[in-house]
Amino acid sequence: MGLDIGTGITLPTMAYAERDGRKILTLDGKEIDVTEAMEKDGYYEQEIEGAALRVAADGMATITVADMTYTVDLMTDSDGNTVDTGSLPKE
Repeated sequence: MGLDIGTGITLPTMAYAERDGRKILTLDGKEIDVTEAMEKDGYYEQEIEGAALRVAADGMATITVADMTYTVDLMTDSDGNTVDTGSLPKE
């Protein structure tokens, strides 16, 4: 399902892609159209199980839990498969 970041919080499986001119964020298989937020603010924010998630228009996600911040590259290929999600390095 998700990724345990060692804080007692498991983050959802995430992906980000553009399809048909729309920006789509997928969290645990649920698609969220984030086009309006990206166009208005340049990012999309949501709280997930005690963590703050911010996804920028370039597909970089920043996850903040307590006083720790992680970044993940969520870009996907044309088939919707995640490309290089990284290893959640501490920022």
